[in-house]
Amino acid sequence: MQRFVRILILSVVTGLGWGIPSLLASSLFGQLTDPAAKATILAAIIALFGVFFTAIFSEISNYYTGKGLGMQKKWELIFPLLRDHYNPWIQSASYLSKHLKRIKDSAEFSTGQIARCMFYLSLFFAHRLRFSIEAGGRPILAEDKDEAEVLEAYEKVEKSLDWKGEETRSDVSILQTKFIQKDKPENPYSSDQFIKDVNGGTDKDLTRIRDEFGMWLNRDRATRATIALDEFESQFKKAIRKLYSGWAT
Repeated sequence: MQRFVRILILSVVTGLGWGIPSLLASSLFGQLTDPAAKATILAAIIALFGVFFTAIFSEISNYYTGKGLGMQKKWELIFPLLRDHYNPWIQSASYLSKHLKRIKDSAEFSTGQIARCMFYLSLFFAHRLRFSIEAGGRPILAEDKDEAEVLEAYEKVEKSLDWKGEETRSDVSILQTKFIQKDKPENPYSSDQFIKDVNGGTDKDLTRIRDEFGMWLNRDRATRATIALDEFESQFKKAIRKLYSGWAT
């Protein structure tokens, strides 16, 4: 803002510095008969304009150079968060919401449907845990208000998926730990393998959570969860768009 004011002042001064001498020069030119004197006055006016023009150009150049460096630094800070945490977390919410929408009208949920739901559930909460461990867990957005709204939307998701009261967090922790332990960049924990682990009976914790979650889930609860997940996704995307738009100013 201060640089913009300086540019504006310099522009006004340049206009005056060019206009006033030009008016004075026109009257002087009429009185002077010596070509050398006229050339001297004209050269002085051009030199004065050049000084002002150079100052304005320098200010504009410095402004855009500083703005470009500022955007680069912001991008270097935010891009790893977007790539490694924000987008995967948002996408996992979308996966879980879409799956619940597909199965919520089923007359009876199959073990396969519940197991796949658990996979997306584990994926969603695992991204939350990774974000907390690797980047502090609080999104860096345009304003504190945006960050608070995203976290509030996440809390609504937690409440909508509370299938065991106070013990739900313990089960969520189990799902997070097992998922992160088996999900590696070189060997991702696929949904098919996860479902085999859940339904194969080799992991008692996963089998127990599947049965308890399946008993809890019904159409109304699935609907409430999809609403909360969609709100979380929408709120997060809106905050990211606001963050982008703020860089352009």
